[in-house]
Amino acid sequence: MIKLPVFLIGFMASAKSTIGRKMANRMNCEFIDLDEYIESKEGKSISKIFSKKGESFFRKIESEALKEVAEKKAVIALGGGAFISFENRTLIKASGQSVFLDVTPSVLIGRLKKERSKRPLIADLNNVELSDFVRKTLEERRSFYEEADFIVKTNKPTIKEILMLLEKEVG
Repeated sequence: MIKLPVFLIGFMASAKSTIGRKMANRMNCEFIDLDEYIESKEGKSISKIFSKKGESFFRKIESEALKEVAEKKAVIALGGGAFISFENRTLIKASGQSVFLDVTPSVLIGRLKKERSKRPLIADLNNVELSDFVRKTLEERRSFYEEADFIVKTNKPTIKEILMLLEKEVG
């Protein structure tokens, strides 16, 4: 049996929410998208929070929200920057299992070009700036992401692959 919660981590557009919903459905447990949880709790979008209060305020409420959901028997998709915080990593490691969805920069850039307006950190970047941002930020975050319990290195991980990886560890 897989130890819950399972935290899905990785860069924005690495399919954490898509995979998380499918995993939770397959495991018959709750799914929580931490960004959606924050939006519901705050009554405004992540973009609005960033624009009105800034990234540091967002990171503070992100950590508070993580504390609220960390004890749930759920699959939890984190925002791309949530695992960077030492406090958040410590909480996650103490609460459950973490899975880093390691997607190549070129795939991330392709996905983000289509949805940049929904992403406050990249909304105003042109294609060259977006590419530079993804490569630079992913490299800065990689050492943190690699502290995850499991690393899935594929651009299209399957739920079956991830579940087998998690079950192997427990079994």
